Amino acid sequence: MLWRLIKTKVQDYVARWRARGAPQQQRYRRDTDAGRRVAPDRAERLLLEYLTPEQRRTYWNYGWFVVRAPSGRRYSIWNKDARYCNVCELNSNGQAISRLCAHAAIHVPMADHLLTQKLMLEHHEVEFRHIANRT
Repeated sequence: MLWRLIKTKVQDYVARWRARGAPQQQRYRRDTDAGRRVAPDRAERLLLEYLTPEQRRTYWNYGWFVVRAPSGRRYSIWNKDARYCNVCELNSNGQAISRLCAHAAIHVPMADHLLTQKLMLEHHEVEFRHIANRT
């Protein structure tokens, strides 16, 4: 008899606790989904803030921009559907001489991916070239 009373009390407590937590979980899920929808737009705005006016112009018009590394090498970074091999090392004539593939290990919006590559090439070119696959 005592165990039935305790069991009933615990079940009532759990039911009230779940009922109180359910709207919070739904709100969290709704807020998270909304955040995922706006993340690419926020990432794009952040990328555009970091691009020079010339880089911004070529990015808007053609979907790529050129980065000059401290070594003097130039790289073009392409915004394409796939995240792989979107960095091209350029020769003095602006022609691609090799493709480099290095990307974030986690899922991030494409604009964040491009910004990461840009910053790596501008500030840590040696490390970028060391970890990148070359084709």
